Amino acid sequence: MLAKRYIGRSAFVLLLLLLYLALKKTLLRERKLEKRAIGWFTYDDLSEQPIASFFDILPPTMSPSQELSQPSDILIGILDSNKPVELDLQWASVDRNFTAEAFRFIRFIQSSKPLCPEFLTVSNLQFKVCKLSLSNLFPVYTFNIEQVEPFEIERRILQYNSDLQIFVHNPNAAQLQVPDALTFVFEPVALDDVDSPQSRSHRWSRRTFSSLRKKHGHDIISLAIISMNSAEWKILRNLLVSGEINRIAQLVVHVHMSWAGFGIVGDDAQVVHKWTEVLNGLMRAGFELVHSHELPGPKTLMGHAELFNSSCRYSLTFLRKNLLEKETVKQ
Repeated sequence: MLAKRYIGRSAFVLLLLLLYLALKKTLLRERKLEKRAIGWFTYDDLSEQPIASFFDILPPTMSPSQELSQPSDILIGILDSNKPVELDLQWASVDRNFTAEAFRFIRFIQSSKPLCPEFLTVSNLQFKVCKLSLSNLFPVYTFNIEQVEPFEIERRILQYNSDLQIFVHNPNAAQLQVPDALTFVFEPVALDDVDSPQSRSHRWSRRTFSSLRKKHGHDIISLAIISMNSAEWKILRNLLVSGEINRIAQLVVHVHMSWAGFGIVGDDAQVVHKWTEVLNGLMRAGFELVHSHELPGPKTLMGHAELFNSSCRYSLTFLRKNLLEKETVKQ
């Protein structure tokens, strides 16, 4: 009789304990959701653009580990690493709303910080390169599948410094007229997130940044320019998850937002969220957006015409924060 009564009381105590744990878990979850709802903007009114929603989650500015005298010294100190970059990012709103994600994304690409003391401008292509990272010790990589103004980028960079090593990756360049005065290493390949061999139906192959860098025998790249006509988002993701982004001092990329782009899948909100994850990953890797230029194009984002009053094409320049901080210390 006593044994039955003891078992009954034990079962009752155990039931109360389980109920307490379940209630505690629910309360914690509700508090977490409440905290997120307060900390993140909810965009019900399309006219109310966010001000600080994206920047609240950015990592703190990186500090140089030591005061160095030359950009080349800084590059050696902070690069030459293959540590993968975390891409996981909270959504801009609890309900994973497309409008919230889109406004956060546009706010970021339109909010560059003019911290570079001197730019090199390729006017026809509207690229801007910060001169801080250009060093004779480290090469420049360009990736371009477009045939408009061929070699204009490389020509302009060589005019600034004829001693720079420039490695041109363009699958179409073999059919284009190469300026006699232009000296570079040419690769008839397209940049991709996977390696693929050359097929009989194609005159060129696809290669990852990692395989090309190892083939050329370089540890650090002073500048990488990417213009891949909607393949840039999957390429940037690959640079981040592979850790190859840590080998690059400056990145100039031509981005497209009229559709998801090659290799990026999901509904509209998921696609824009993945784009923002990429941008946030660049910040986590130690970059600063120092130049943003809206290129001519239809005002559409993922097929939503005129909703956000922004072109579907931008040129973005990212530079290592360490280089900017060294320049500030020097001044």
